Amino acid sequence: MASRLSWVSLWVLAALLAGGCAMERTSLTNTAVDQFPDADATLDYWDALESQSVTTNNDALHGLILFNDGDEGIQDDWEARLARAKSLGWVPENAQLDPSESAQVGMMAVAGCHILDIQGGLSMALWGRTPRFSTKELVHIAVLPGIGEHEALSGAEFIAYIDALEQRQRIDAAWKRKLSAQAGPIEPFNAGASTQSDQPEQPDEAQQAAPDAPDTTADTPPEAPASAGESAQEDDE
Repeated sequence: MASRLSWVSLWVLAALLAGGCAMERTSLTNTAVDQFPDADATLDYWDALESQSVTTNNDALHGLILFNDGDEGIQDDWEARLARAKSLGWVPENAQLDPSESAQVGMMAVAGCHILDIQGGLSMALWGRTPRFSTKELVHIAVLPGIGEHEALSGAEFIAYIDALEQRQRIDAAWKRKLSAQAGPIEPFNAGASTQSDQPEQPDEAQQAAPDAPDTTADTPPEAPASAGESAQEDDE
Protein backbone atom coordinates (compact mmCIF):
# COMPACT_ATOMS: atom_id res chain seq x y z
CA MET A 1 0.00 0.00 0.00
CA ALA A 2 2.80 2.36 0.91
CA SER A 3 4.60 1.66 -2.33
CA ARG A 4 1.43 2.37 -4.30
CA LEU A 5 1.00 5.71 -2.55
CA SER A 6 4.59 6.57 -3.26
CA TRP A 7 4.07 5.91 -6.97
CA VAL A 8 0.95 8.11 -6.95
CA SER A 9 2.90 10.87 -5.23
CA LEU A 10 5.63 10.62 -7.83
CA TRP A 11 3.11 10.90 -10.67
CA VAL A 12 1.48 13.94 -9.06
CA LEU A 13 4.88 15.55 -8.52
CA ALA A 14 5.87 14.84 -12.11
CA ALA A 15 2.63 16.38 -13.39
CA LEU A 16 3.17 19.48 -11.27
CA LEU A 17 6.73 19.84 -12.46
CA ALA A 18 5.65 19.40 -16.08
CA GLY A 19 2.94 22.01 -15.65
CA GLY A 20 5.41 24.40 -14.10
CA CYS A 21 7.82 23.94 -16.98
CA ALA A 22 5.01 24.48 -19.49
CA MET A 23 4.17 27.82 -17.86
CA GLU A 24 7.67 29.22 -18.30
CA ARG A 25 7.80 32.06 -20.81
CA THR A 26 10.44 32.62 -23.47
CA SER A 27 12.26 35.95 -23.25
CA LEU A 28 13.80 37.94 -26.08
CA THR A 29 15.77 41.17 -26.13
CA ASN A 30 16.29 43.70 -28.89
CA THR A 31 13.08 42.64 -30.62
CA ALA A 32 11.27 44.25 -33.55
CA VAL A 33 9.70 47.05 -31.53
CA ASP A 34 13.02 47.82 -29.81
CA GLN A 35 14.65 48.26 -33.21
CA PHE A 36 11.79 50.09 -34.98
CA PRO A 37 9.54 51.90 -32.47
CA ASP A 38 8.77 55.00 -34.56
CA ALA A 39 5.85 55.67 -36.89
CA ASP A 40 8.10 56.12 -39.91
CA ALA A 41 9.57 52.64 -39.33
CA THR A 42 6.30 50.70 -39.19
CA LEU A 43 7.04 48.57 -42.25
CA ASP A 44 10.48 47.73 -40.85
CA TYR A 45 8.84 46.67 -37.59
CA TRP A 46 6.49 44.23 -39.38
CA ASP A 47 9.34 42.87 -41.52
CA ALA A 48 11.55 42.26 -38.50
CA LEU A 49 8.71 40.69 -36.53
CA GLU A 50 7.91 38.21 -39.29
CA SER A 51 11.18 36.35 -38.82
CA GLN A 52 11.08 36.50 -35.01
CA SER A 53 10.78 33.18 -33.15
CA VAL A 54 8.29 34.52 -30.61
CA THR A 55 6.16 37.63 -30.13
CA THR A 56 6.96 39.41 -26.88
CA ASN A 57 4.52 41.45 -24.80
CA ASN A 58 6.20 44.61 -26.05
CA ASP A 59 5.91 43.54 -29.69
CA ALA A 60 2.30 42.39 -29.27
CA LEU A 61 1.05 45.59 -27.64
CA HIS A 62 2.88 47.72 -30.21
CA GLY A 63 1.32 45.77 -33.09
CA LEU A 64 -2.18 45.72 -31.58
CA ILE A 65 -2.08 49.46 -30.86
CA LEU A 66 -0.88 50.10 -34.40
CA PHE A 67 -3.81 48.08 -35.75
CA ASN A 68 -6.36 49.72 -33.45
CA ASP A 69 -5.16 53.34 -33.43
CA GLY A 70 -3.10 53.65 -36.61
CA ASP A 71 0.26 55.34 -36.88
CA GLU A 72 -0.99 58.30 -34.84
CA GLY A 73 -1.39 55.95 -31.86
CA ILE A 74 2.33 55.10 -31.71
CA GLN A 75 3.56 55.03 -28.11
CA ASP A 76 7.09 56.04 -27.16
CA ASP A 77 8.02 53.21 -24.79
CA TRP A 78 6.82 50.09 -23.00
CA GLU A 79 5.22 51.94 -20.09
CA ALA A 80 3.18 54.08 -22.48
CA ARG A 81 2.09 51.00 -24.45
CA LEU A 82 1.04 49.18 -21.30
CA ALA A 83 -0.90 52.23 -20.08
CA ARG A 84 -2.70 52.45 -23.42
CA ALA A 85 -3.58 48.75 -23.31
CA LYS A 86 -4.99 49.15 -19.79
CA SER A 87 -7.07 52.15 -20.83
CA LEU A 88 -8.60 50.08 -23.65
CA GLY A 89 -9.43 47.19 -21.31
CA TRP A 90 -6.99 44.78 -22.97
CA VAL A 91 -4.97 44.30 -19.80
CA PRO A 92 -6.17 44.43 -16.15
CA GLU A 93 -5.21 47.55 -14.22
CA ASN A 94 -3.11 45.54 -11.77
CA ALA A 95 -1.32 43.51 -14.45
CA GLN A 96 2.45 43.26 -14.21
CA LEU A 97 3.85 42.17 -17.56
CA ASP A 98 7.45 41.69 -18.55
CA PRO A 99 7.98 43.41 -21.92
CA SER A 100 10.60 40.88 -23.03
CA GLU A 101 8.52 37.76 -22.24
CA SER A 102 6.47 35.94 -24.84
CA ALA A 103 2.91 37.28 -25.03
CA GLN A 104 0.13 34.88 -24.10
CA VAL A 105 -2.55 34.19 -26.67
CA GLY A 106 -5.18 34.98 -24.03
CA MET A 107 -4.00 38.55 -23.63
CA MET A 108 -3.95 39.06 -27.40
CA ALA A 109 -7.40 37.46 -27.68
CA VAL A 110 -8.85 39.88 -25.12
CA ALA A 111 -7.55 42.77 -27.22
CA GLY A 112 -9.01 41.17 -30.36
CA CYS A 113 -12.46 40.78 -28.79
CA HIS A 114 -12.41 44.44 -27.77
CA ILE A 115 -11.33 45.52 -31.26
CA LEU A 116 -14.08 43.43 -32.92
CA ASP A 117 -16.60 44.27 -30.18
CA ILE A 118 -17.41 40.60 -29.66
CA GLN A 119 -20.08 40.14 -26.99
CA GLY A 120 -19.79 36.35 -26.79
CA GLY A 121 -22.14 33.93 -25.12
CA LEU A 122 -23.42 33.48 -21.59
CA SER A 123 -19.99 32.82 -20.09
CA MET A 124 -18.56 36.07 -21.45
CA ALA A 125 -21.69 37.93 -20.38
CA LEU A 126 -21.18 36.67 -16.82
CA TRP A 127 -17.40 36.82 -16.51
CA GLY A 128 -16.43 39.41 -19.11
CA ARG A 129 -13.74 39.22 -21.77
CA THR A 130 -11.36 36.97 -19.88
CA PRO A 131 -8.33 35.44 -21.65
CA ARG A 132 -9.95 32.00 -21.64
CA PHE A 133 -13.35 32.96 -23.03
CA SER A 134 -11.88 35.48 -25.47
CA THR A 135 -9.62 32.79 -26.89
CA LYS A 136 -12.53 30.38 -27.23
CA GLU A 137 -14.62 33.02 -29.05
CA LEU A 138 -11.88 33.83 -31.56
CA VAL A 139 -11.23 30.14 -32.16
CA HIS A 140 -14.97 29.65 -32.71
CA ILE A 141 -15.11 32.33 -35.44
CA ALA A 142 -11.82 31.12 -36.99
CA VAL A 143 -9.80 34.23 -36.18
CA LEU A 144 -7.46 32.00 -34.16
CA PRO A 145 -6.61 28.34 -34.78
CA GLY A 146 -7.38 25.75 -32.11
CA ILE A 147 -5.00 27.07 -29.47
CA GLY A 148 -4.91 27.60 -25.70
CA GLU A 149 -4.87 30.94 -23.93
CA HIS A 150 -1.43 30.31 -22.33
CA GLU A 151 0.36 29.54 -25.58
CA ALA A 152 2.57 31.92 -27.54
CA LEU A 153 2.79 33.01 -31.16
CA SER A 154 5.77 33.43 -33.40
CA GLY A 155 6.18 36.73 -35.18
CA ALA A 156 4.70 35.34 -38.42
CA GLU A 157 1.76 33.83 -36.51
CA PHE A 158 1.08 37.16 -34.80
CA ILE A 159 1.02 38.92 -38.17
CA ALA A 160 -1.42 36.28 -39.44
CA TYR A 161 -3.57 36.97 -36.36
CA ILE A 162 -3.64 40.70 -37.13
CA ASP A 163 -4.58 39.90 -40.75
CA ALA A 164 -7.42 37.67 -39.50
CA LEU A 165 -8.72 40.49 -37.28
CA GLU A 166 -8.70 42.87 -40.24
CA GLN A 167 -10.49 40.33 -42.45
CA ARG A 168 -13.14 39.80 -39.77
CA GLN A 169 -13.68 43.55 -39.54
CA ARG A 170 -14.33 43.67 -43.28
CA ILE A 171 -16.81 40.78 -43.07
CA ASP A 172 -18.69 42.41 -40.20
CA ALA A 173 -18.84 45.73 -42.06
CA ALA A 174 -20.18 44.01 -45.20
CA TRP A 175 -22.92 42.28 -43.22
CA LYS A 176 -23.92 45.54 -41.56
CA ARG A 177 -24.22 47.23 -44.96
CA LYS A 178 -26.31 44.34 -46.31
CA LEU A 179 -28.68 44.32 -43.35
CA SER A 180 -29.03 48.10 -43.52
CA ALA A 181 -29.90 47.93 -47.24
CA GLN A 182 -32.48 45.18 -46.63
CA ALA A 183 -34.14 47.12 -43.85
CA GLY A 184 -34.66 50.20 -46.05
CA PRO A 185 -35.71 53.63 -44.77
CA ILE A 186 -37.72 53.63 -41.57
CA GLU A 187 -41.12 55.35 -41.89
CA PRO A 188 -43.13 56.82 -39.02
CA PHE A 189 -45.72 54.51 -37.53
CA ASN A 190 -48.74 56.55 -38.83
CA ALA A 191 -47.15 57.82 -42.02
CA GLY A 192 -49.77 56.09 -44.19
CA ALA A 193 -52.73 57.28 -42.19
CA SER A 194 -54.66 60.32 -43.45
CA THR A 195 -58.05 61.90 -42.84
CA GLN A 196 -60.45 63.69 -45.15
CA SER A 197 -59.68 66.93 -43.39
CA ASP A 198 -56.00 66.57 -44.37
CA GLN A 199 -56.77 66.04 -48.07
CA PRO A 200 -58.29 68.69 -50.40
CA GLU A 201 -61.79 67.78 -51.49
CA GLN A 202 -61.76 66.34 -55.00
CA PRO A 203 -64.74 66.63 -57.38
CA ASP A 204 -66.47 63.55 -58.76
CA GLU A 205 -65.06 62.06 -61.97
CA ALA A 206 -68.39 62.69 -63.70
CA GLN A 207 -68.31 66.31 -62.60
CA GLN A 208 -64.76 66.65 -63.83
CA ALA A 209 -65.62 65.10 -67.25
CA ALA A 210 -68.89 66.99 -68.00
CA PRO A 211 -68.86 70.78 -68.19
CA ASP A 212 -71.61 72.67 -66.41
CA ALA A 213 -74.81 72.80 -68.55
CA PRO A 214 -75.96 76.34 -69.33
CA ASP A 215 -79.12 77.50 -67.56
CA THR A 216 -81.75 78.14 -70.31
CA THR A 217 -84.90 78.34 -68.20
CA ALA A 218 -84.98 82.09 -68.41
CA ASP A 219 -84.83 82.17 -72.26
CA THR A 220 -87.37 79.40 -73.07
CA PRO A 221 -91.09 80.33 -72.79
CA PRO A 222 -93.27 77.95 -70.82
CA GLU A 223 -95.12 75.31 -72.89
CA ALA A 224 -98.84 76.01 -73.34
CA PRO A 225 -101.15 73.35 -71.91
CA ALA A 226 -103.21 71.29 -74.41
CA SER A 227 -106.96 72.09 -74.67
CA ALA A 228 -109.52 69.70 -73.32
CA GLY A 229 -110.84 68.87 -76.74
CA GLU A 230 -107.48 67.97 -78.10
CA SER A 231 -106.87 65.66 -75.23
CA ALA A 232 -110.17 63.91 -75.77
CA GLN A 233 -109.59 63.47 -79.51
CA GLU A 234 -106.19 61.96 -78.84
CA ASP A 235 -107.79 59.58 -76.39
CA ASP A 236 -110.48 58.57 -78.90
CA GLU A 237 -107.98 57.96 -81.61
